Amino acid sequence: MKFEEKIRQNVECKIMKEMWEEIRVNYKKTAEERREFYEVRGLTAEEVERKRIEGAEPRKEILNLDEELQRKEQRKKIAESRYNPKYGEIIGGLKLPEYLIRGRKNEDRKTIARFRVGNKEGENCYWKEEEDRRCGLCREFPETIEHWLKDCEELREVEKDRNELLNETGDGLEWMKMILEKKRK
Repeated sequence: MKFEEKIRQNVECKIMKEMWEEIRVNYKKTAEERREFYEVRGLTAEEVERKRIEGAEPRKEILNLDEELQRKEQRKKIAESRYNPKYGEIIGGLKLPEYLIRGRKNEDRKTIARFRVGNKEGENCYWKEEEDRRCGLCREFPETIEHWLKDCEELREVEKDRNELLNETGDGLEWMKMILEKKRK
């Protein structure tokens, strides 16, 4: 589309304009691909052409629609993730979670993100042997946040709510650091 806009705007290159118009109008494959591209994004080729004739360049609108489509596809993949079914619960809306916006150290943001999506839970490593997916602290149960909150002998003194620890504000950071420190020891 950017190439097409440049051809239209370049008055001196009439041969290039004629060639592009010939391709656009006469080659069915190109026209069909373009029509499909627009339709997937909620537009019609006629509507885009009408906007061009009226003097508007619809490229920005199409790029925005394309970005939105890609975001939806990514969210669908995340929601259907085999690696971690909790991804779907965590992604929420389109805005950034507060813990990413607040002035936190990069390492703290990474820690919060990894706990929120379950990357710190051994149970999510379905490719590992069952023994390797057990809790790194008590070695009894599969390593999950729920286990750390309810069953783990090493963490009995800490009573927290999962949603409170993994919310979008990142309030559970101290708890997360405590888990990591105990696992290191």
